[in-house]
Amino acid sequence: MTHATATKPHAQPSAPKTMGATEILCVDHKLVSNLFAKYEKARLTSKKKEIATRIFLELSGHAQAEGVVIYPTAQQVQLAETSGVPS
Repeated sequence: MTHATATKPHAQPSAPKTMGATEILCVDHKLVSNLFAKYEKARLTSKKKEIATRIFLELSGHAQAEGVVIYPTAQQVQLAETSGVPS
């Protein structure tokens, strides 16, 4: 008797997908939203402090990424649109 796995070709692991800046920021939004939900459900003050610290760290990194990537790009697009030059 042969095993079903012996007759199937082995799946090759796919290369990891590289996420773009906007995808990463969207994932960050969801993560922080979930952390806020956990904070609201937490009963222990120590757990709330732990979650609040994590929220602060996540939002700090998120704001920095937006300031470096998103806002300069949005500003360039806005300037191009107002000057009539296609981006």
